[in-house]
Amino acid sequence: MALHAAAMMAFFVDQVAQAPVVVQCAQAPPESWAKWLLPTIVQMVVSLLSIFAGVGIAVRSFRANKKSEHEQWIRNQEAGHEQWLRDQEKAEWSAILSSLTAADVKLPHVFDNVEWASMSDGMLEDLRNVLPTMRNAIFVSDALEQGNATESFRNFVSEAAEKIKQIKDFTINIDGMTSTSALIGSLDGPELIALNRLRFQQIADREGAYNDHYLGFHEQANKIRKTAIEALYSTERIIGQPPSIDSRASADQ
Repeated sequence: MALHAAAMMAFFVDQVAQAPVVVQCAQAPPESWAKWLLPTIVQMVVSLLSIFAGVGIAVRSFRANKKSEHEQWIRNQEAGHEQWLRDQEKAEWSAILSSLTAADVKLPHVFDNVEWASMSDGMLEDLRNVLPTMRNAIFVSDALEQGNATESFRNFVSEAAEKIKQIKDFTINIDGMTSTSALIGSLDGPELIALNRLRFQQIADREGAYNDHYLGFHEQANKIRKTAIEALYSTERIIGQPPSIDSRASADQ
């Protein structure tokens, strides 16, 4: 019995040894496409963001530069326009002051060897030549009007015409009395004394009329020069406009 069991065991072992052994492993699940595609997408997004950031910075920089250039261009245009206005003002003031100087040089402040007849002939014409330069001014017209310079000088010219006429009349009378005194000679009579006294009075009156005219002219000329200086060197200037009139008015006061 025991022998029979041993034989059965040996037969079973022999069959097991002859049977092929198959080892079957569990099959791994297929890899997801997202596993290899996701890094590529991330890398692409990062690259695109870098590109967009670079482009954005470049665009902002370009716009900032264009804005800065445009603002600088505007400032240059405004500065150029302001300088042009200054040049026009200077040119008009120069014409006015030059005409005043031309009249001034014809007005001596001493009376030695003065040719009264020839001097008085040109005085009124020189004064009248100043008025057109003032009336024709455009860029300094506000300053002249604010200081009432043109109207004041026009009134002065009208008064000067009367003074100059008086000077001419005095000169004619003095020359006539000088000739009469020469004809009378050295006679020491009452008529000669009276004539010389009248002649000396006429000379004094002529000098008085001339002195009034001389002082009146320089008062007007100084007023105009002061207005020109305040207008040209005023620090309260508005870009693209003439100098502030309000500042001139406060300065005059």
